[in-house]
Amino acid sequence: MQRTAETLPEMRLNGEAMRGAPQEQAAETHDAHQGHVEPPAYGDSSRDAIKAIVVGMSEQNGNSLAALRAELDEMEQLMLISAAKVQHEIDGHASICRYVHNETERLHGLVAKMRQQQSEIVHVTDGGERARASA
Repeated sequence: MQRTAETLPEMRLNGEAMRGAPQEQAAETHDAHQGHVEPPAYGDSSRDAIKAIVVGMSEQNGNSLAALRAELDEMEQLMLISAAKVQHEIDGHASICRYVHNETERLHGLVAKMRQQQSEIVHVTDGGERARASA
């Protein structure tokens, strides 16, 4: 005799024979629970464990983000302090550059005045020597 799926009785995992075909059992289950479905109780501990893991991960992520925000705030303050120091140094350099520029202009004026005075002396001296040479 050949054993096929049609000839084998429906068996449960523990080896007991099932009463009726699977379609009959599905119909009975549907009729008994029509309109009201309750979740199985065997997964409560698993759901609680998963929920605890998810809550723990959420708290860990929240704490990590809060620590990151604190670090970013601290870095922002350091950058603002650094920028203020740099601005002060730039103002000092600009002040020195303005002073050097003004002094350079003053010295250019002084040198031009000295050149003019020397030119006048040379012209006077050249003019006197030429007058003697022609006489």
